[in-house]
Amino acid sequence: MPKTPQVKPDWATGIYIGNGVVATPTTAPTMITHFEVIADGVVRVFVGEGMVAQVSDAKTLGYVMNMYGLADETKIKGGNGMPFDDVIIDEAIGIYNWETNGVAS
Repeated sequence: MPKTPQVKPDWATGIYIGNGVVATPTTAPTMITHFEVIADGVVRVFVGEGMVAQVSDAKTLGYVMNMYGLADETKIKGGNGMPFDDVIIDEAIGIYNWETNGVAS
């Protein structure tokens, strides 16, 4: 039986995987999509629906922000609908802006 040359896969046309099914690339988020303040001074960081960090100081939060980056639309919410103090996030954004963008805030 002669061998059929293989064509390099191309996401523009899809990759045929059998039974009429074409594989498509995943579009899972890789940047921070939202923060959740669960107590004064405690912030959880999420990439999509997965929590990637829980921090309690601005320096660490700034490091996590530099590591993952911020999505175009990043939301901040309070846990259990309670009011919260987001000072830690403000300080971390200042660190992120300075270290990532070279801009003082």
